[in-house]
Amino acid sequence: MSSLVCEERFLDTLVQISSLITAGQEREKTFSKVLSCALEVLEAEAVFLIAFEGSTVAKYAKRRNEAGGEGPMEKYEHAGDRGIVRWVMMEGRPLIIPRVSEEPRFEEEADALPGLASRGCICAPLKARQSVLGVLIAVNKLKGGSFSESDLSVLSVLANQTAIAIENADLYKRVEQLAVTDELTQVYNFRYLKSALRRELDRAARFHEAFSILMLDVDNLKAYNERFGHLRGSTVLKQLAYVIKMTARSIDFVAKYGGDEFLLILPHTPKEGALVLAERVRMAVACQPFPEVPSGEITCSIGVSTYPENGQSVGGIIESADNALYAAKHGGKNRVMCAGQGDSRELE
Repeated sequence: MSSLVCEERFLDTLVQISSLITAGQEREKTFSKVLSCALEVLEAEAVFLIAFEGSTVAKYAKRRNEAGGEGPMEKYEHAGDRGIVRWVMMEGRPLIIPRVSEEPRFEEEADALPGLASRGCICAPLKARQSVLGVLIAVNKLKGGSFSESDLSVLSVLANQTAIAIENADLYKRVEQLAVTDELTQVYNFRYLKSALRRELDRAARFHEAFSILMLDVDNLKAYNERFGHLRGSTVLKQLAYVIKMTARSIDFVAKYGGDEFLLILPHTPKEGALVLAERVRMAVACQPFPEVPSGEITCSIGVSTYPENGQSVGGIIESADNALYAAKHGGKNRVMCAGQGDSRELE
């Protein structure tokens, strides 16, 4: 490839990465662009990128196919904190290894790709501010050549841009999460709840399925706040939200509905299943010790409503659940009531 074509490809990739950074796009799209560019511009047999993903470390790679073109992106679990990769991450500096056979820090499992015999490589840290987020590595110059300092400079620029893209994507996800999350309890907020409930109702109507909601209110929280203060009361709400999330199923949607109320959306769940889950949540809360009080002093009342029998609109379903909750509160608290068990407003 001519130097002019290489330079154009390199600059085009930087422009594309910049647009991905601005858009806060997902990591793998950025990684694919970077690996494709590095493979071609550096005239390498293979390139790979090490990146942290939560508690694990992943290895993304592209290599030449049999025809000499670009193969698909591969993904592996990284072998561990060792080898050249570890050195680059610890030192935060780029590195040229002309011959890996003469490099004592080189470890095949960590620093190479399956099925590829490494001769030489260049490595650059993915560095954003003072944090190293991973490593970008090019392996084996084509036609038996060696990577140059100029190659390392190109790799370093790509690595730096990739690090910015990773940091921006993580920030973008965090901002998105904050927009739909209740700050105190870390469950979904009321704004997002409304759109989720509309989506679930549309889905259920389209496929002629039932779904249910649980409306939950904390019993005795006002008296608790008067005794121990609102700061402790906030701790109770946080702890309660955690108990609800741990008791609910993975498909259920948990949201804050009001000051001390929560609402759960239970997809694909008719009334009988909803009552079983509601009772499980009620018991989990009743058995939970909260700050300053033993288990059983803080409880919850739950109203259950099911689509379509208790309402065929978002407002109708919520109103039915609210009436059932009212019946549970005025019927003695710490209990589950479902819509249709009597006109609860007559209990006043």
